[in-house]
Amino acid sequence: MTVRKWPVLVVTACLGLLALLYLTIWPNASPIVLRSRIGLFGPHWVYRDLIADTTHFPLVLEGIRSGSRRWAKVAVALQPALDGGPGEEVAQAVSDSFDYNPADSIELLVPSYGADLVCVAGPDRPITRARAKERLLLAASTLSKSPSIRACSAPLRSALTRLD
Repeated sequence: MTVRKWPVLVVTACLGLLALLYLTIWPNASPIVLRSRIGLFGPHWVYRDLIADTTHFPLVLEGIRSGSRRWAKVAVALQPALDGGPGEEVAQAVSDSFDYNPADSIELLVPSYGADLVCVAGPDRPITRARAKERLLLAASTLSKSPSIRACSAPLRSALTRLD
């Protein structure tokens, strides 16, 4: 009996090693793989690797910008490592995600990035009166989906008051 278990153990160990190598070495811009890497190696290591990769970094930004719940979780996991120009690009993508999925943006991103960045405007795009009104309407329209949407109403109203 013990003789037959060895091949199974060897195959299992090899598959585990291949999976680990895939997660660490193979470049991939999938939200699942990125979150696994962040969990294994920490956000600083993954972020440093990601910004050096000119092929996958724009894909990650586009994913975050899309408002997808999976990509929002990647943005939250990367947040402690953000710095400099690439960090501002991620912050802008976080802000832009509100336009595509306000409910998930507020629920997942506001606790890490703050309501001013997520709801009002990112570092590269100042808020205009029309955009603030549009975002306030978006927030109001998703109130039934996410009661935490109220987190955005105060910063947006404040922006509208400043713009008057």
